[in-house]
Amino acid sequence: MKSQGGGLVSGLVLPHLVLLGGLLSSTANGALLYAWSVFVKPLQAEFGWSRADLAFAFSLGVFVLSFASLISGRLMGRLSPRLLVALGALLMGAGFAAAGFTSSRGWLYLFYSGVACFGGGLMYIPPIALAPRWWPHRRVMATGVVVMGLGLGSFLMAPLATWMIENPSLGWRYVFWVVGSLMGLFGLISSALMVSPPVGYVPSGVKLPPVDPSRGLSHGETVRRPLFWALYLAFFCGAFGGLMCLSFIAAVGREAGLPPMVAAMAVSVYGVSNALSRPLVGMLADRIGLKRAFLSTFGPQVLCMASFPHLASSAPLFLLISLLLGWNFGSMFSLFPGSTAYFFGLRAQAANYGLLFTAFGVAGLFGPYFGGRTADLMGSYSYSFYGASLVVLLGLVLLTFIFWRGREVTN
Repeated sequence: MKSQGGGLVSGLVLPHLVLLGGLLSSTANGALLYAWSVFVKPLQAEFGWSRADLAFAFSLGVFVLSFASLISGRLMGRLSPRLLVALGALLMGAGFAAAGFTSSRGWLYLFYSGVACFGGGLMYIPPIALAPRWWPHRRVMATGVVVMGLGLGSFLMAPLATWMIENPSLGWRYVFWVVGSLMGLFGLISSALMVSPPVGYVPSGVKLPPVDPSRGLSHGETVRRPLFWALYLAFFCGAFGGLMCLSFIAAVGREAGLPPMVAAMAVSVYGVSNALSRPLVGMLADRIGLKRAFLSTFGPQVLCMASFPHLASSAPLFLLISLLLGWNFGSMFSLFPGSTAYFFGLRAQAANYGLLFTAFGVAGLFGPYFGGRTADLMGSYSYSFYGASLVVLLGLVLLTFIFWRGREVTN
């Protein structure tokens, strides 16, 4: 069972190891970002910071991570993916652990939002660029697997962090110290598994023309296409709503009177569905097409966001809507990388998606801050969710136009 362009080991073992490496690095990123809402209450209680102050820490972190991803994508042709992931792992682990010594907002912004999230961004792009090359017949599915850890990280992090925070002998500082060490370890293991496929690699038994990574538009040609910037704005809209939900999902439950562990459970439910949607929606998109997959997730997301604050007082409904919100948001991270390859080809996939992913960072800068600021002004999260649902609706309109317009290259 050999593969074109490689032997038994490269044909059977390495494709799966690359997926595992991507899963580990994205799990570390998920713990870094997606369970942030569990820190809101304890940091408010200790320092008296506003919801907007704490939302800014998260927003700045997402912004830094996304622009570090852009740098990582640009460096993929010059540095090995293994080196980029290892460097990112060291920065992420050290920065997150250092955030455990926080005594001021500036310290938190520097080490959590700055150092740790910059490391996360360096780790993020290499697996996304490598996985479709090892799985040319299942590109969107492979991308979904390597990014599913973003949701898995929050599933693992939320109950662990809540248990440590509620434990009188531990507290929130220990969360940063313990989890920071685990993040670094996950990232270093991931770096060892980052291997590029042979040129022209096709899996054994798969009847496809050899994958030519030089086929498609260059990065310069891509960024001159208006279609790219329409896709960028659609990504911004989806991420704006998803990140705002993620920032305050636990806080909404606490505001509605739910127990702390139920609110934390919502973060875990959000994380599990977020993780599972990535490979499963990816598999679906490989079968029914990207357009239908997008419509099946963006449309329900608008309705879920608008109704979420009204259902938060009921624990079962709160958890159900959290599951749907996580599912729809998670699917974006399979569908948008797949769309970049679909519209513009594989030639500059790392740089193209690295740039597209900065829309996530811009959304992270505005979405959570909008949610926190609106809640501070209005005294409730309801208006925050209404506004976010309208932004996601704009994204749905844009995606309808994009797929009506058509693709730029044929892979």
